[in-house]
Amino acid sequence: MRLRLTDGLVATGVLLATVACSLILVGPASAAQDENFGVNVQTLVEWSVFWPPSQQFPAPSPPLDPYLSALSAAGVGVARTDAPWEWVQPTENGPLEWSQLDAVVAALAKNNLRWQPVLDLAPSWAAQTPVTPSGCVEVASRYLPPQDPTQFAAFAGDVAQRYGPGGSFWTANPTLPYLPVARYEVWNEPNVDAYWNNDPSPTQYVALYNAARTAIRVTDPSAQVLVGGIIWGGTVNCAPAVTNDASYIEALFAAGGAGWAVDGIAVHPYGPAVLNVVANLRREQQALQDVGRTDVPLEQTELGWPAAPANAPAGTDAASYPDDASRAGTLALASDVVMGSDCGVQSFDVYTAVEREADLVSDDPPGVSPYDLTEHWMGIYALGATEGEQAPATQSSAALSAAIGRDLAGANAGHDIAVCAPTGIAGRLLALALTVAPTTQAGCFNATVTYQGLPVYGAELSSAAPIQPAGTTSFGPAFTDPNGVVGFCVGAGVDPTIVAVVGGGSFDPDLVPLVAQSNSVAVTGPPAPTVSSTSTSSSAPSSSTSTSTTTSHVTTPVVSHAPACVLSGLGSSGQRLKTVLREGLRVRIDLATIAKPRGCTVSLLLRAGSRTVGTAVATVKRAGVTSLTIRLTRPGRKALDRDRTATLSLRLDLAGAPVGLGTLTKRVRLSA
Repeated sequence: MRLRLTDGLVATGVLLATVACSLILVGPASAAQDENFGVNVQTLVEWSVFWPPSQQFPAPSPPLDPYLSALSAAGVGVARTDAPWEWVQPTENGPLEWSQLDAVVAALAKNNLRWQPVLDLAPSWAAQTPVTPSGCVEVASRYLPPQDPTQFAAFAGDVAQRYGPGGSFWTANPTLPYLPVARYEVWNEPNVDAYWNNDPSPTQYVALYNAARTAIRVTDPSAQVLVGGIIWGGTVNCAPAVTNDASYIEALFAAGGAGWAVDGIAVHPYGPAVLNVVANLRREQQALQDVGRTDVPLEQTELGWPAAPANAPAGTDAASYPDDASRAGTLALASDVVMGSDCGVQSFDVYTAVEREADLVSDDPPGVSPYDLTEHWMGIYALGATEGEQAPATQSSAALSAAIGRDLAGANAGHDIAVCAPTGIAGRLLALALTVAPTTQAGCFNATVTYQGLPVYGAELSSAAPIQPAGTTSFGPAFTDPNGVVGFCVGAGVDPTIVAVVGGGSFDPDLVPLVAQSNSVAVTGPPAPTVSSTSTSSSAPSSSTSTSTTTSHVTTPVVSHAPACVLSGLGSSGQRLKTVLREGLRVRIDLATIAKPRGCTVSLLLRAGSRTVGTAVATVKRAGVTSLTIRLTRPGRKALDRDRTATLSLRLDLAGAPVGLGTLTKRVRLSA
């Protein structure tokens, strides 16, 4: 994340939907701080870097202490932000300049927050020469990777010597709380064009990581040095990635070789609802299983959602964001799922503390509104903090504090929520709350799903008997909207029992396993028609039933759709090799409800060994089964004929933004 207007780029990586921002004050602060939980503070401490004084609208740099003290009071133990190499060594042969970083670390320590540095942002003299292929955007200079890993490693070692255990900064500041750096990240999102010179290279990255880790561990042998946050989506070679996070992780271990010494993989599993986050996290951990390195922990160092600003102009992305209550519900459920999962995740870092919340201003690129820039609205505290007071809280910041309280109380200690376990292994399920109210439409109801009293977006209604989602003409999956509500109808004479679930349900369990389930609620449908010689006898009960349901204040069922693109299954088995070589590979894609009105972009990639042998792309705007044929290239036919096996990757996008259920990869088995 963190692509800004000043870079001439539009940020991608998260897509959510909602309504208007509502602020409330948090309750009592947590009694203790939890270093399993962190918050990203890049924009807070680098405000004037992201937005020079001429572009600081609607306010100048927010004061640090009100936000940092609010994080501390909420129980947050870690603050993640950059360690900009360009700050420390702006000229190649000049002295090291620590004043800016010292001020950041001092402010964090004063508020009992341990710094988690991201070693990045090379000075111009040390960066690679920019490469901008046709159709690509030039990478902002400060995001270009280093030319020489050895020079970068020297900088990393200097940071450890100054801010690590026994570092010179702590010796010079004995009155500050002693909170030496324990965990470092090497670069940020190196699997994305914008952070790796339009050509992400696992081989180059491993060289950079190895050099930096060695230098840091000379000073602090116990330091945890993380591979810098792998984002599940993004772009590779200036186009949406078909496979990205999982394939990049696998490529890292191939480049690192047998026994590669790595302390952890930082991941950014962004998604609009918890079911999306579960799918992304499961896929990323599966990559570690596939390379035989489940000893390597995952660290979730970015995850967040925007909340709708007040009065966002119609037609902008921000006008469709969920409100703060919905974001709070997603944060609460996501934190408990991630931290209680069996995926080996040891940290939950929210993106971000505070954001620009900008209106239309003169520095916007032509035709681009900040209301279309997701990151402007991801701050979990509001702008407007006053020195000497804590930052304005939101329902999301209160939800984070409550989640920290649950973690400190041991709620996540079992790590027994089956997110990453093999299919069929059951784990602990988080408890959702389901209520159902009848509408004035006979046989139709509105269901509300909450977690910790907050709305759950993307929960699915499950029933042994078929139910019909409101606004549709057929039976199928029904998902809650950002307010946690969905309408459904049942057939005449059907009295089903309804349960709400997150994961499981209509999903392929290899993609989204069951992680949360509600209480059950029995509903009564309209009476079945009776055979009679008169037409009035069969219609009267239905009319009577309709009248009896007027106790609900909602007159019609609420129509909602599944968050982003929801994949139920992928199939390509049973095809003969000679037919595939001649006609292409037929692929069946089974989609559940699709978020409207944008539709899903489905991208398919077929590989034989390391060679891409065919691709296919289609946009699907309705639920159901879609079939695509992947035509093979001439070299691809030769490669597939030789190897006789291939790997099929499927990616789902919502209008091109890298959000959804990520990538599904399956082995293609072809008969002779």
